[in-house]
Amino acid sequence: MKNPDRLQSFTKLCLGSFVRRAFRMRCHDAAFVPDHGSAVIVANHSSYLDPILLSAVSPRPIRFFVLSDIYKLWWCRWILKAYGTVPVRGEASRGALGTGRELIRDGHLIGLFPEGQRSFDGVVGKGYPGALLLAIQGGVPVIPVGISGTYESYPRWRKIPRLWPVSVAFGSPRHYEEVEKPNRRWMDQETENLMAEIRRLVKGLEG
Repeated sequence: MKNPDRLQSFTKLCLGSFVRRAFRMRCHDAAFVPDHGSAVIVANHSSYLDPILLSAVSPRPIRFFVLSDIYKLWWCRWILKAYGTVPVRGEASRGALGTGRELIRDGHLIGLFPEGQRSFDGVVGKGYPGALLLAIQGGVPVIPVGISGTYESYPRWRKIPRLWPVSVAFGSPRHYEEVEKPNRRWMDQETENLMAEIRRLVKGLEG
């Protein structure tokens, strides 16, 4: 099966129900994801489970940006390629942005973790503006997402995940169609606004 979106849909059909039950998943406001057309989905990142469980509750397949270092792991390289992930070498790498623009033109959902790495303590950290830049260049909305429970299940120091309740909340889309040439100061501030919204969503899940 060469089409990554079809592979994701097939995997979700076969395993999605099992995964959602195993992690006792709760999902809020997935209707914010558009039925068609592209959008950039940004979420907090605490665990390797994040893209898997986010995909399990997303109404549509998501093409995730993944740090290129992970592709060095032979046992998961072919899986990443099969699912249409995009390798990223550093913040807002040109190759990744170019691929992202192509995916936007083709109407795909794109998933990014603005923190750039898994959290060391489960707290939502500083974000980088690559996701926002891609959305502005592509003329598509950004959808903030909060994920809770994956740090408790599979933090970076744990070798094997444990089953733990996981919740996902989608936030209202943020639109930037009228933004043409933002400066770095504006980009940094709006990125922090996005991260603040993600923190709010996570806090709502934990409360």
